[in-house]
Amino acid sequence: MTSVRPAAVAGAFYPAGLKELDATVQFHLSRVERAVSPILKAIIAPHAGYIYSGPVAASAYAIDGLIIEDKGKRSLFLPSVWETLPRPDAFLHHLKLKAGFSAEHWSETFQASRFVAEEMAAADLDDPAALWDQSHQKRVTP
Repeated sequence: MTSVRPAAVAGAFYPAGLKELDATVQFHLSRVERAVSPILKAIIAPHAGYIYSGPVAASAYAIDGLIIEDKGKRSLFLPSVWETLPRPDAFLHHLKLKAGFSAEHWSETFQASRFVAEEMAAADLDDPAALWDQSHQKRVTP
């Protein structure tokens, strides 16, 4: 069973209501311009009161891929999708539609996970076929 700790500072550093919080996050994300960056190793994003750190924190999210999950549905966009959907609100809108949700979908169980992917060409690899070789992976049998 998963338990979620109640938000300790809701209403103080960020809005307490779900709709107001979503609107605040969407506001900051919609103003992010996607920047091309070198391969990223980590992101340190501020998370103080959104009124102070929201714009800077939102900019950290415009370089990652995103997986969303809720109610048994899941969808993923690779970081390269930012090239065609550079506005975070549009990125999330289309990702929700891809998962089979309405663009406005939000719930207490909605989850999102970020990731960074590295693109490479076969010519850059010593042995491209080795990427598909699974003999070194440990197999678990029930």
